[in-house]
Amino acid sequence: MAEGFRVNPEALRAGGVTLASVGVRLGEGLEQFDAAIASFGQPWGGDYIGMLIGEAYQAAVDYAMGNFFAAADEIISAGDDVVGMADSYVSTDESANTTFTGLM
Repeated sequence: MAEGFRVNPEALRAGGVTLASVGVRLGEGLEQFDAAIASFGQPWGGDYIGMLIGEAYQAAVDYAMGNFFAAADEIISAGDDVVGMADSYVSTDESANTTFTGLM
């Protein structure tokens, strides 16, 4: 028979809050990085070849940054889910306690 497991809801909740804050900080860092990249302007020039390089560069940056921002959002969401999991454990324990107390 399985021995089961123990959950510390407070530690789980704190971990979720910490994880979500990592996602927030990542998003803030990405915004700063994106602004720094934009501040360089268009160093490849305005001629035809420069235009082609610029379009390819911008497409790559847009794709990468979009994915990085999505990852930051997912980290925030995962942290929120962990907090919700902690709340569910507490709620389930309280409900079971109420049920069993009522049976006595």
